[in-house]
Amino acid sequence: MISQLTIFLENEKGRLAAATRAVAVAGSNMHALYLADTEDFGVARMLCDKPEATAEALRGAGWRAAVTPVLGVRVPDVPGGLAKLLEFLDEQNVNVEYGYCMSVEGGHAVDVLKVAATTRSSASSPTPGSSRLFRRISTLSTSFPFHRQACKHARALACVLVFVLACTPVLGWPAAAHADVRKADTVYGETVDARGLAVAQCPNIDAERAIVVDADGTVYFERNADEAANIASVTKIMTAAVTLDAVDAGLVSLDTKVTVSADAAEVGESSAGLQEGDVMTLETALKALLVPSGNDGAIALAETVGAALQTSGQASGNSAVDAFVAQMNATAAKVGCTNTVYENPHGLDFDQYAGNLHSTAADQAKVVAYAMRNQTFRSIVGGGSTTITVTRSGAAADVFLETTDGFFDINDNAIGVKTGYTEKAGACFAGAVSKDGEELYAIVLDSSSESQRFFDADELCEWVFDHKQTYQLAHSDQSAQMNGASVPLVAQVAHSDWIDRTIPATFADPAAAVEVFDLNGNVSQSVTFDNVSGDVHAGDKVGTVTFKQRNQVVATQDLVACKDVLAPSVFESIGIAFDRFMRGFSGADTVATSQLLNTTPLIVDKTSAV
Repeated sequence: MISQLTIFLENEKGRLAAATRAVAVAGSNMHALYLADTEDFGVARMLCDKPEATAEALRGAGWRAAVTPVLGVRVPDVPGGLAKLLEFLDEQNVNVEYGYCMSVEGGHAVDVLKVAATTRSSASSPTPGSSRLFRRISTLSTSFPFHRQACKHARALACVLVFVLACTPVLGWPAAAHADVRKADTVYGETVDARGLAVAQCPNIDAERAIVVDADGTVYFERNADEAANIASVTKIMTAAVTLDAVDAGLVSLDTKVTVSADAAEVGESSAGLQEGDVMTLETALKALLVPSGNDGAIALAETVGAALQTSGQASGNSAVDAFVAQMNATAAKVGCTNTVYENPHGLDFDQYAGNLHSTAADQAKVVAYAMRNQTFRSIVGGGSTTITVTRSGAAADVFLETTDGFFDINDNAIGVKTGYTEKAGACFAGAVSKDGEELYAIVLDSSSESQRFFDADELCEWVFDHKQTYQLAHSDQSAQMNGASVPLVAQVAHSDWIDRTIPATFADPAAAVEVFDLNGNVSQSVTFDNVSGDVHAGDKVGTVTFKQRNQVVATQDLVACKDVLAPSVFESIGIAFDRFMRGFSGADTVATSQLLNTTPLIVDKTSAV
């Protein structure tokens, strides 16, 4: 694999020039450049000296940049050289998403291809299954030696072959319609259009339907998230959830024996490789369900758990599988799904499985959140490929389960969850990440390819984290002493027993900060001053400041006295009363004016277009 630098640009005058200048400033020499664009945005893909360092420098300067592993294959620079390579990839059932070529010295050309099996995690970390492809390519030694140092040998190009052809199904660049829906995307409850956000400030994804939420249900981004669609094997999240609910209810246990029936073994399509008569624990069957997305595991679990549901009276149906599916729908309603119908435990939606089965991205976010509460579920979906042991023909047999989840190769903070694909559903993925104590769930339905679904989920999650900002509540250019320490002076609060005396105040927690989502706008503050009288001591509450973002309360802080302020003595009170009597004739103030000295600096958008 070689590392390609990818830069996302607004399709505006001067943006490409600015991007190439930024690469130069980063001290990186560009060897090859490939451009693709739509009406609203473009993508610059380049081979350069220091892709990782350059991407980091660009991101620090506000650009949206990533490093994408791509295939670099040296082929003879003769007629048919590229065709022979593509024919070989086609024979291996590998989809080419895009590519470009260059001639190099020695009578060779370098073909740079982005294929469905590659990831952008690192040049040495292929996705599951890709290593087999690379080994096959390397066996074509003289014709197609895998060229890991293509960047070093590339020369200035006379031409760049752009492979993005809208009429060619082999290539997967999103059509211009992708940008057409961007204004209708929703960011933190408001459309992109209503917020006036630039394209560069929004997630760049291919999925037709998507959502990203946190574990508390806060929705950061939606695209057609309430639109019903097929979800393919994402269905299996609910299959696992119903199974584990039955464990929690005591109807079955993780050690319950699951026997693979003929129906289970013969379901076809995505399979764990189980055979009729195989016996395993329920926990093992869950691994067969979730890791390789086994349809055989789905039926085996539904038959076993469904029978227990029937026996307990918790669910009913003409068969154990029917009872299990009924419980899937009941659980969907319980977790708040409003537009979800399950008709089988695996998600197949064609031939004998065709019907009204559907869900939405928003509903599946709720399902993921529900399933992720279970530690057994979390451990399985977060564990990657594994080997299970089943009893087969009376003897122990090991079965290797290769994960379908390429998300782990893209996002270092990935913790699952589940892939899905059918022709009707398209490429789907429900992903989860955990970073700095925060958990996010990204649902993408009908993405442009099986690899792009992982990129979409990664983009959504990282976009949220990129726009999270720690906002300090106390901002004042004045300070005060409190119990021997310097604290920000955020208010002067009138003491009602005095005419001209105020109480210096700070926040109960002067170092308090709140995490905000910067695209949701600036923070505002409002204050309520207490009617303070009598003796006041340092630390006593004298008011409250409320902080809001877009009319939503994000934090509150009590105002507390920085020092002791005593009430007037009897003789002082007499003098104050007389003074107030006299001030009544002139209209002068009889109590000092309270002041809020704290400010709320504007939130800086770290990724706004330049």
